[in-house]
Order: sequence, then C-alpha cells, then structure tokens
Amino acid sequence: REPILGLMDPQAAEAVRSALASLPTNVGCANANSFRVNFLATPSEDFTEYTLQASVLNTAPVEMELQGMELVANYSSWVRSDDLVWSDSDADTFQVQCVEAIIPGQGEDFCSEVVPAVESDLVTLAFGPEMSLCPGCTLQMRATF
Repeated sequence: REPILGLMDPQAAEAVRSALASLPTNVGCANANSFRVNFLATPSEDFTEYTLQASVLNTAPVEMELQGMELVANYSSWVRSDDLVWSDSDADTFQVQCVEAIIPGQGEDFCSEVVPAVESDLVTLAFGPEMSLCPGCTLQMRATF
C-alpha cells in the first residue's frame, strides 16, 4: 500500500491510511474455504423470468452450518412483457420463489430455510438457522423470479 499512498497528496494519503486502519481485520466467513459454491442467474429465452441455479458443496470432513451464508448473483432489471415491450423494473416488483433446495439422496426439501431477496441489480439467497451440510454433501437449489 505504501508505494501507492506515497504517490498521493499527503493529506489524501493520510485519510486513506486512517480509513484502512479503522476497518475490522477479521471479516468474512471463517469456514469459507470449506465450501465450493456455484450460483448463476439466467434469463429465460423470452426474458420474462430468471432461473437461479446454485450448488454448495461441503469439502470439510465435518458437518458445516450454512446459517449466515449468502449467495449473491447479478441480474438485469430490464424485462420484456408478454406484448414484447421492454421496461426497467424496480427490484420490489420481482418475486423470488424457491422451487427446490435438496441434498441428493436425502429426500428432504429445504426451501423453507432459504431466504431470497432482490435489491437493485443483485439477487441473494440466504440460509436460515436450521441449515447444515454433511461432509462431502452438496445442496442443490433452483429458484425463479
């Protein structure tokens, strides 16, 4: 950082140093490297709906809690109506519905533990307090909005 800050105006550099010093040093998910995650928002062919597909693999040798984990993907707020008119829609006009959240072979659907949200150009799937994932297990999810 210092070589770059040395190129700045001294007052600006000091402001940046001060801001950096005030940031917490331990931020993030402590077990983040215990998961392999794929998450994608794909528009339908006619651009009237998005499909969210996600998978979360627990690579740890122990059961891992998913509470507090959020999966985030970008999407475009431009949608096309049935009469082929394009419009930029507000985030609150999108209704996210969990279609399926399963761990293959276990037969239970965990949609009730997935909390979806749409804000500006981001869609988020967050996990509730009862979600955990066994070692080597993969949670597969599908949602629409």
